[in-house]
Amino acid sequence: MLVQAAAAMEFSQPNELYNLGEKPTVNVSLDKGSEGIFKADMLCNGDSFTYFLSPVNNLRQSMEVPGFKLSAKQAGSCKIAAKLESYSGEILDEGFSNSFEVSSELDVIIDSKELAVYPGDTFEISGEVSKPSGRLIGNYTLLINYNDSDYASDMEDLYFSKVLKVAKDDYSGKHYALVIARDDYGNKGEEMVVIDVMPNASRIGMQIDRYAVYPDDMINIIARLYDQSNTIMKGNIMLKIVDSDGAIAADKVIESNYWVSYRLDKYAVPGKYSIIASYGKMNYEDFINVEKVERLDIRLNGSDVIIKNIGNVDYDNTTNIILEKDGKKYVLARNVKLVPSQETTIDLRDEVPDGIYSVSLPEEDDQPVVEIIDNRSFLEKTMQGLRPITGSFLNIDEMTGGSVIVIIVVLVAVAVIIAYIYRDRLPDRLYSRKDKVIHKDMEKYLEKRR
Repeated sequence: MLVQAAAAMEFSQPNELYNLGEKPTVNVSLDKGSEGIFKADMLCNGDSFTYFLSPVNNLRQSMEVPGFKLSAKQAGSCKIAAKLESYSGEILDEGFSNSFEVSSELDVIIDSKELAVYPGDTFEISGEVSKPSGRLIGNYTLLINYNDSDYASDMEDLYFSKVLKVAKDDYSGKHYALVIARDDYGNKGEEMVVIDVMPNASRIGMQIDRYAVYPDDMINIIARLYDQSNTIMKGNIMLKIVDSDGAIAADKVIESNYWVSYRLDKYAVPGKYSIIASYGKMNYEDFINVEKVERLDIRLNGSDVIIKNIGNVDYDNTTNIILEKDGKKYVLARNVKLVPSQETTIDLRDEVPDGIYSVSLPEEDDQPVVEIIDNRSFLEKTMQGLRPITGSFLNIDEMTGGSVIVIIVVLVAVAVIIAYIYRDRLPDRLYSRKDKVIHKDMEKYLEKRR
């Protein structure tokens, strides 16, 4: 495009954008018959300088103004001024070009600005470098900075490709690769590439807040998954609790690095428990010990004594229940055999005569009073006769000699009656120590009668 300058000067316009090192050129047409000195000045950012001088005679009608290699001083907005002066310095003609921009920037275009890579894998950074004007850049240097290391290459093509590798123990998360292109003229462009290093689980850790526990206790557990750089990572961990018998007490999925609570069963079997955290083929195992608990829960419900094994081991021991009536104390001694959570009931109506008793239960301070209505059969009452309690009870108070004689006589008579009725059969009841002596006397008596 030619522009009229003053009356006779015309020249072609430069491009709108140049990079450092480029040379904007113009072609000026002069009026025929012009004679003098032709000047071309570069006007940039308020400064100007003459960069071309040439004499003009009246036969010359055009002037090709050679380009001026732009430098960093010209970065910004520039224009070219053309003048024709007489030899005496008088301005005969002049004109100005349109403004154009001088830039030091290069365009770096990346094919993929975000890459997901696993530890130990390679990745490729590729793209192209060009001038903002679209003109070819020529030779340049490509520099990639990744993880504080520089990878430089001399390039002749605008297209580039560089293969890099992630370290096996590099930390998970976002890393950054800075791609820089620069030429010998001071032009420069850069772009950032995000390298997202995926976590690669390397081990499992676990922490338990207590290692010696009892049934119905609460334990807190945290399992952590670590990546290739030994940094805690996210992930779902399988948690399994195996009791001392090899049975699975709990089996659930938990999240890495979060505390979880687990309450032991109230009848949890005693012994060594295994707690296993697993992720893929990795396992971490730790142990807790559930202590033995031997305990009964004994309570009175009306005339029933309810005994329950609330421990976590089989109970096989003698339990004493003390009753008091009319100033006399009696003890019911029972050998209790119960597995955990099992219970049994003793009906006091089947054990003692009518009356109002105060009852003392093991490990209980209170002594409730209960009225007992004798529930025994006629035969049981006859068998027990004048005895104040059944054979499973012992009278703690001392008995007199006379009372013993009376009881022996009565029991012998009762034994004769029973022997006649049941012949060779004897009652199956339990007796106190004194009753056992009497039983032997009855056997001798019956032997004589036979």
